[in-house]
Amino acid sequence: MVQESLDVGVAYFLVRVHLDYGTDLQKIIDDPNKRLPSIWWYDLERDLRKAESSFFALTRNKISS
Repeated sequence: MVQESLDVGVAYFLVRVHLDYGTDLQKIIDDPNKRLPSIWWYDLERDLRKAESSFFALTRNKISS
């Protein structure tokens, strides 16, 4: 998700020439517009629950050892 956000930001703010689309502004705009929904609607809560579960599983094993 971090890489996706960076790529979209670079494209929108034209930080550098796009590696795939060069200076074709329409393609540069279209690409992030296709990718933004996956960033906007990303389920961060799911990742947090997964990380918390993994943390507790790992620490529970360490404590009981």
